Amino acid sequence: MKIKKEYIAAAVIIVLSVLYLVFRSDSRVNYEIPEFSEVERDAVVSIIMTGQEGSIELKKEGDQWRMSPQGYRASVSEANRLVSEAVNLAIVDLISPRDDYSRYELDSDNAISVQVATIEGKVRDFMIGKTSSTSVYTYIRLPDRKGIYSVRGNLKSVFSPDTEKLRDRQVLNFNADEAASVELAKGGETVLFTRTAVTETPGWSRDGESLENSEEMDNHMKTLGMLKSTGFLEEEPAGEPQATVKITTPGGIHRLEVYEKQDKGYAARSSYVDDPFLIPFYIGDMILEL
Repeated sequence: MKIKKEYIAAAVIIVLSVLYLVFRSDSRVNYEIPEFSEVERDAVVSIIMTGQEGSIELKKEGDQWRMSPQGYRASVSEANRLVSEAVNLAIVDLISPRDDYSRYELDSDNAISVQVATIEGKVRDFMIGKTSSTSVYTYIRLPDRKGIYSVRGNLKSVFSPDTEKLRDRQVLNFNADEAASVELAKGGETVLFTRTAVTETPGWSRDGESLENSEEMDNHMKTLGMLKSTGFLEEEPAGEPQATVKITTPGGIHRLEVYEKQDKGYAARSSYVDDPFLIPFYIGDMILEL
């Protein structure tokens, strides 16, 4: 009798084990992790991000990215980061098969919607919710599937429709080594700096007289050639510019106007961007002291 009971117990264990394996396998089939299609980085031409701050589309135009509807140039580094995150996106795990979106900030009031496209059409479409407590993962959902998934990284900080963050802050763009002359107008007077050749060493002259420290002028050109603003202004600067700089290169004339000092820098305008902006105090001081 004892042996018979042991056989029965063994049979029950075997049956339960088989049932566990069957249901476990079935569960894996039902909750198969979706995979995104492969996309080449250079093929991406559009990224649309919509959140509480509004909606922004980055459009690729040649080698540049533009922000729509504003028309601003987008930061190359930020655009490249968005493209890289989008094409390399991979789902790690299924967090919940249910649609309890508000718990993971994936409801319409909190989620960030992201759509990525090539010239052939949409290649990514997902919504971003909150990050995990460790900030290692971000919770997302897909428009055509129920459930909540996890991906690596803090996507909410990357795909943020923040105009100031995404906008290109560069306000002058020229090769400093190609600067041939600099015309500076301030206080009712105009001074002309000209790049000259002293034997084999290039130098600068001011109104025809050689500068003792041409290296300093070279450094000024390097600073202005890649000048970036500290922010953009909503209103035009008041009054006339305190100084106007015109830098001549083979590519054309690059113009910078420096206005009154404000709380966070000098107000300025340039030929490279349409909107007024701020430049650091030390840059404004440098120009006014030339």
